[in-house]
Order: sequence, then C-alpha cells, then structure tokens
Amino acid sequence: MTMVKLSPLEKRYLAMGIVFGLSMILIGSSAYQLFFANSIDGLFYNGEIEEFTLPGTEGEYTFVPGSHEVTVVSFIYTKCPGDQGCSLLTVNMAELEDRLERKDLKDRVEFVSIDFDYINDTMEDLIDYRNEYTQDIEFWHFLLGNQEQTDAIAEQFAFFFAVNNDTEGLQPSHGGDGKDPYLHLMVTYFLDREANMRKILSGTEWDFRVVDDYIDFLLSKNWRDTP
Repeated sequence: MTMVKLSPLEKRYLAMGIVFGLSMILIGSSAYQLFFANSIDGLFYNGEIEEFTLPGTEGEYTFVPGSHEVTVVSFIYTKCPGDQGCSLLTVNMAELEDRLERKDLKDRVEFVSIDFDYINDTMEDLIDYRNEYTQDIEFWHFLLGNQEQTDAIAEQFAFFFAVNNDTEGLQPSHGGDGKDPYLHLMVTYFLDREANMRKILSGTEWDFRVVDDYIDFLLSKNWRDTP
C-alpha cells in the first residue's frame, strides 16, 4: 500500500474539511433535537380528578375521564384586572388552541376554564369573556358554579384562592385601581385520559415548544411513563 504524502497546505485543507464536517453533524443533531425530537420521556402523577358537573356557558357540563386523551384546565375570573394574571393564562390557552388546530389535534384534546368568582361573575359575563378568546364552544368549556360547587372542584385540584383583603369570604370588590382583588394560584393543569394530573404548569410565561411536548407525550403510546 502506497502512502500518499500531503503538502502542508493540503494537510491544512484536510483538517479544515474534517472540522467543517464534524460541525455540520453537531449542528444537524442540535437542529433535530430543537425542532423534531420530543424531549419529554415521562411525566409524574400529581393526583387524580374525579368526575364532576358544573353549569357552563352552553349548559351543564360533566367532566368524564376518558372522553378525551388530554384535558387542559385553568381557573379564571372574567374581571381579572387588565392584561395580567389569569387573563394571560386564557391568552396562552387561545394560542395553544391555534397550535393544536394547525396540527389537527383538537379532536383529541379539550379545554376547561373554571370561573371561581361566584359572587361577582354571571353566566352572561362568562359568555362575553369566552367570545373574546374562542369560537369553538365544543372544544373549550367555560364553567361557573355556586360556592359549594366551586369549593369542591377547587379542592380536587388543590387550587387556592381567597379575597385579597382583611374581610372574610369573597366580596364584590372589583375596584378600578388595577389590583387583583384575589389571592390565587396561577397554574394550568394537564390531565391524561384517566384524569390523572400529569403536569401542573406554573406561571403565565409559557415556552410553547415545551407545552407542545407535554401534549404530544400524553397523546403518545407511552403516555403512562414517568421520568
């Protein structure tokens, strides 16, 4: 076998070619992970939600485990001041609805938003609020119960809310000062097809690529897996 002797210039070009090739492999791998690979290989179990019934904008709604592969749940109230607080959760869910529609997944997922302000909000308020964010009343359910119903469902989800002052009980106190009259959690719940809470997403600044991964995982054949 004859050894091929390379000049210094040829060796330099060869080294540059090898480095370039390795760089392209690494970039390609990173791009795949970024745009195609699902980084979620399991989700923890955070409790199970039992079947419940609440009045809604389209009549009585009953949550039945297994009716959809994924259920996304939020707690809101219609007079949340300004573009802040739970209103941003609803904005996020509207964006997620659009993303699911583009991926043709809406028939496998449902949204539920529960209004916890049973003192001030009316069903008419809730209908107006709903119409600002969605027109798909079969996909996204907006619910408003009485005190007993609301407290019971909030307990199931371990959702905390209370009036944001020294008085006891919920009060009609929606002032114009832009302050949230309630102390409440800012969370969104992702339930699997057996009504297990598999992800409790805190806050309003969502990374939608990660949220997409949660949905894709719960729709996959491995949806029962934990990390």
